[in-house]
Amino acid sequence: MNIIEKKAKKLVDLRLSDGRISDEKLFLKAVQNDLFNVDSESDKASYLTIILEANDRTLYEHSKRCNIESCRTEEKHETINYFLQQELKRLGIQVTEDAFNRDEKESIVDYLDKVLSELKDLKDGHEIIYNDLKEEMEELKKLFILGKKNWRQIALGKFGEMIIGGVISEATAKPILETLKGTTSNLIG
Repeated sequence: MNIIEKKAKKLVDLRLSDGRISDEKLFLKAVQNDLFNVDSESDKASYLTIILEANDRTLYEHSKRCNIESCRTEEKHETINYFLQQELKRLGIQVTEDAFNRDEKESIVDYLDKVLSELKDLKDGHEIIYNDLKEEMEELKKLFILGKKNWRQIALGKFGEMIIGGVISEATAKPILETLKGTTSNLIG
């Protein structure tokens, strides 16, 4: 876990973990303060995505057990959601309608982790190739915010580039590509 992920997780644990937000303005101020100190747009996007996903998860859990029609807690979560999406738009990232749900993300992350563990044999004597592959897969795990269609296009492009660049062979990439095409096509519709 890098420093950005730790900062986001710390804020989530501190202010969202119990499902209640006493003051959404204070929460959003904390987000803005953290973002102010980050130069990298990629790190900002990662930070915002982690918090957005945690907020969505918390709102979902709250709405399962809340029967209040005009729930103030839901309003607060929706305000946070709106602000986080606006911050992502400022970075040029549009939160799409074809967003992954948590189960879909977990399924793909599990698959990518499985592929990496199967290719761990590559590591002996081919550390650079394995490390490049691992780095690309870790980056893909952070791009779910782009939506299913864009994520799939980037994933397929990354593996295509790795084949062309000789990082992995076509034989190694083919089952990965087939699975990604099938998995994400099923998710898209």
